[in-house]
Amino acid sequence: MKKANGDAMRSEYDFSGGVRGKYLPRFAKGANVLVLESDTVKEFPSKQARKYTTSLAGEFLVAGELLRRGIMAAVTYGNAKKADVIALYESKVAVIEVKSTSQPKWVVGSELPAQNSIVWVLVHLPEDEFASPEYFVLTGTELHALLLPQHDAFNARYREKHGKEYAQKGVVSIHRKLLEDKDKGAWHKVAQAVGHPSYNVLKTDAR
Repeated sequence: MKKANGDAMRSEYDFSGGVRGKYLPRFAKGANVLVLESDTVKEFPSKQARKYTTSLAGEFLVAGELLRRGIMAAVTYGNAKKADVIALYESKVAVIEVKSTSQPKWVVGSELPAQNSIVWVLVHLPEDEFASPEYFVLTGTELHALLLPQHDAFNARYREKHGKEYAQKGVVSIHRKLLEDKDKGAWHKVAQAVGHPSYNVLKTDAR
């Protein structure tokens, strides 16, 4: 078999016939605006698509963090799913609510979270893709307690202005400044929820 000449230039890479500065006058006039065709624009991710991918990325990251700690975890799918991530150890299952954002606050729903033992993981994904994500792990009771003061303050202002209670559903969000350092990386709360034996070890690491 004849060996191909590795030093030979392919015809499609030969620019010897090019004209230097051919398009310079056009750029000098400001003709550097790129107009995309409508079908091309559709290929770019919309705001809603970006929101979905951010949410899904956070869920997979949480599942990965649990798996590397010896806790079986799986991401659920669907438009009206009951849980974002399911954590499992032996026969005990825990539902994990995951909220992800690259902004300084998370939208947690339309109502104040219930006071219960369900674990919430707030994932912060920095816009710098080389920066590490941050995880704040709280129970429903802890998240409720953090949000209650601002919830009550809003209701008081509304009642004073309108003379009645606010009876509609709104957008409940929590700002990063309200979160506490003790909840950052507190994976022991998930371990405790599923009865994993590493509970005490993970609790010590979180400190």
